[in-house]
Amino acid sequence: MMQNLKSENDELNEDLFEGNFGFDETVDRTIQRDRELLTLKLLREAIQAQNPDDPVMKDFSEFVLPNLLQTAIGVTAKGGKFFDELDRQREAEGKAKIRRDNAADQSLNTHLLNGLFPANLIEKRLEKMDTTIKRLVHEKERRLILAAFILHDFEKFPNAPENCRKLDLDSHRQLIKALCQQLGLDRFIGEDYEDYLDDLLCMAYNAQRRWDTNWNFSEYGLNVQLRDRLLRQLCELTCLADSLASIVKHPHDAKHNRLKELIHALSDGQLELTYHSIAENRGVLTNVVNNALMEAHTSLNTAEKVYYEPLLYLPTGVIYLADRDAPSIDPSDLPDRVVNRIKELCAGQLKLRQTGFGRDGKGMKYAEYYNLFFDHPGLMRVALDATLRILNPTKASVAKSRSENLVKFQNLGVLPTSLQVQFEDDIRIDQLAEFGDLVSRKIWGEKFDRLETERKKNKKAEAISLRPEQIIHKVAEHWQLKDYSPQIEQIQRINESLKANKLTGNTGGVPYEWYFLAAKYLEQNPGLETVRPTCDALIKFLTELISAIVAQYQLADGWNDLRQWVQQIVMLPNSTQNQSADQFLKELEHYNAAKKSGRGRQLICSISHSAYTVSEQMESSVLFTPQVYTNKQHLNGSNAKRNISSIAGLEIMLRQILMNQTQAVGKRFEDGKYRYLYFYPTYYFTPETNQFLQKAYSGIAQTRFDTSLRNHFVTRDAQALLDRDRYQSADAFLIDESLGHRKQLPEDDPE
Repeated sequence: MMQNLKSENDELNEDLFEGNFGFDETVDRTIQRDRELLTLKLLREAIQAQNPDDPVMKDFSEFVLPNLLQTAIGVTAKGGKFFDELDRQREAEGKAKIRRDNAADQSLNTHLLNGLFPANLIEKRLEKMDTTIKRLVHEKERRLILAAFILHDFEKFPNAPENCRKLDLDSHRQLIKALCQQLGLDRFIGEDYEDYLDDLLCMAYNAQRRWDTNWNFSEYGLNVQLRDRLLRQLCELTCLADSLASIVKHPHDAKHNRLKELIHALSDGQLELTYHSIAENRGVLTNVVNNALMEAHTSLNTAEKVYYEPLLYLPTGVIYLADRDAPSIDPSDLPDRVVNRIKELCAGQLKLRQTGFGRDGKGMKYAEYYNLFFDHPGLMRVALDATLRILNPTKASVAKSRSENLVKFQNLGVLPTSLQVQFEDDIRIDQLAEFGDLVSRKIWGEKFDRLETERKKNKKAEAISLRPEQIIHKVAEHWQLKDYSPQIEQIQRINESLKANKLTGNTGGVPYEWYFLAAKYLEQNPGLETVRPTCDALIKFLTELISAIVAQYQLADGWNDLRQWVQQIVMLPNSTQNQSADQFLKELEHYNAAKKSGRGRQLICSISHSAYTVSEQMESSVLFTPQVYTNKQHLNGSNAKRNISSIAGLEIMLRQILMNQTQAVGKRFEDGKYRYLYFYPTYYFTPETNQFLQKAYSGIAQTRFDTSLRNHFVTRDAQALLDRDRYQSADAFLIDESLGHRKQLPEDDPE
């Protein structure tokens, strides 16, 4: 891995430090300064998609958002410089430093948008219920709520006077008025915005605490326009927005007392916050589990009643706005829901692309995870598609070389010379032979091994009547070529004959018997243009042959480890987690057993310690070379392949099926130097910012600091331009809005 990183860095350095950096180019290298920021455009689209037909949010994205992004960029709201400054002030006053349990860095833009969006969603929900909000809050009041929350940290905006919270009321009015004009809140509220300056101040004062800050209007001098009851509701909403942005860092924060009190008061006890949380973060698998859990919640909603509405998306779970009478989530249903979700996501992709299928010198192969998604008839159909795709008519046939090797075996005396084994190159022979071998050796062979293991549990059970090596004889009979069965058996026993005659060499796993049978079939059917109808009929024949045997046994579907894992990592508010040490002790037992060199040795996952089933990595089912160093193998041992647990294997499988846009696996994928890019929220995503990030992620065209991006920050005379505007407009070099559309076009399309 270090070599790969080194080579990638070397290429990057060559791009950056060789050549003229584009300094000699004659085109204009700068972005138009008056063009709309791409970040603003995507965020505005996300806001309007989440809030259709909402004039308040439409005006917010048009009038306020552009100014807010421009003004508050790089400004700290919590943690960082803000807390450092508070510490200096308190030290000068002889006070102790501020508590650091809530000191995580948070920019002002993040703080404001993370509070505004969910509070707006809650307010809109309250408008549909029998609440005071529904009776008193209308479009004008909504605009005032949003404006007040934007202004509640007025002392943190750039150019705010030092210690401006301590200034007199008239100074605060002037400051709020100036910010309204600077941020576009004057246009957002309306021409009469100055009439509500004191109302905005009241809500801003009470965003952190309720009622105890400047609520005595006659004493403090605030001349508010709104009625007391309405103003209290708006202050609670402003406080809710600030509390969400300040408190929530984990899913279980949904049960924080302040949030419970605010939601209860605003909804008259009709709503509450709830959550689901997961204990591990593994990547794509975690994403699938989160989505399955969200579906478990939202599937309980009806046309008449919304019980659960996703509100905040965190890296390890989701917070929901829930109805007080919402039915509880059944934890026992969750494992199967996750399994079904994975099947829905992957089965269609596997049918379409046959990811994980490949061919080597021994024949066709496929990733083990196909057994999780298809029964044997379905897997045979996918295998046929993959065989015909890989061995397409443009592919060179190896039939003649197989024939020549059979002749060599005749010359060695291990095959009778009377056997007619001469045939020419014909891709149809390869297709029939490789498909037949894949069905008998891999599909039925693996199923047979599992059935045999199950059969041995019952000592009275009869032996399975159809062994993998017998499949070819059944096919020969089906093709009216039963007379060739003795010759086929002789070819199958080449290795035994070589050993009996004390000759070196072997067949190397090449299915010579299938090439022989395929050649004889085409001799009998010379006018056959395509082998698909023949193979389709063969699948039907083998399905009838195999199904009767499989029906006699009950086999595990292969998902039990995942079901157990889901039960252990999913946490719901009312569920009691088993804090037993059994899982840890099982992992420790596996770790100690892995050190043994002889009998009783236990394979251990090379990616993560795991108490689940561990197997050897196969190149067809991983996205990197299996033969790489790992400290989870014995030193000086002969086994170079790493081992992987079933859960880590599922993660790799999901990446290969859902994220890999090539057919490359194993070493070929690793040689491509592909890199995964994950986005996790430092705090949480709202529905709006989640949509925004999806739009940005799908449009990422490059992630490298190339010459064009360098020239954006450095002039021809080597002067660095590191102002905030430059950073804000850099996304134009990284994101291509039309990328998704262009990906769907044919490769020869000029667009």
